[in-house]
Amino acid sequence: MVQKRILFIAFTAVALFSFLNWNCTKLDTTTIGSDLLPAVDNVHTFADTIFVNAQQRDFNDTSIIPYLDNQVLGNINNDPLFGKTTGNMFLQLKPGSFPFAFGNKDSLVGLDSVVLCLSYKYFWGDSVMPQKLQVFEVVDSRFRDSVNKNWDVNTQPSTAASISPVKNVDIRRLGDYMKYAWRNDSVNNQIRIKLDAAYASRLFNSDSSSTGPGNHAFYNDSIYRNAFNGIAIKGVGAGSENALLYINVSDTNTNLKFITG
Repeated sequence: MVQKRILFIAFTAVALFSFLNWNCTKLDTTTIGSDLLPAVDNVHTFADTIFVNAQQRDFNDTSIIPYLDNQVLGNINNDPLFGKTTGNMFLQLKPGSFPFAFGNKDSLVGLDSVVLCLSYKYFWGDSVMPQKLQVFEVVDSRFRDSVNKNWDVNTQPSTAASISPVKNVDIRRLGDYMKYAWRNDSVNNQIRIKLDAAYASRLFNSDSSSTGPGNHAFYNDSIYRNAFNGIAIKGVGAGSENALLYINVSDTNTNLKFITG
């Protein structure tokens, strides 16, 4: 009787184990919920081809720098990310009104010098190495002051020979107050470049009170634009300069200073 009971229990256990093993098969995770898997799931893959139609041509740059914005001047010769960057400035400085004269010339001994002054705001880059700047005369008659003409950032008017020596600008000293003109003129945050004597004389002898052929450039705006197309300030350093100077041309600290005797 005991043997029959044990045989019955053993047979029941085997039957139950077989039933459970037949129903609990391994789950196929790539089949169950396949509608929830992305198209590429590292199991099912596909291949496709995208055809690119590309053209290489010149695109007109419509970017402009407004008059009131800071202008970029200087050289970065070796930036680890962007390589070389050069910022040149092209501008025309003129009187606020015409006709213009340098006061009573009979009371003046003569012209001592003309200095280009640029209003410095800040810099970007390495201030250790001085920036080398030089001034050139613009001889491109198309580059003139006009409210109807915008020049994009790639504009490079043609220039003549330089009208100043190379100026070494120590960026670290620009914030210091410097005294000029027999210590009567004290300024800071200003870059000063002395212009050549020949160009300075042309300016000084062209006011509205001057006489002789080719003079009277300061008599009105049209004559002035024909006589002086503008100036260019360029970063001429090709060594270890790695900074850009930000200059504001609308600031009164930017001007042409005439020093007379």
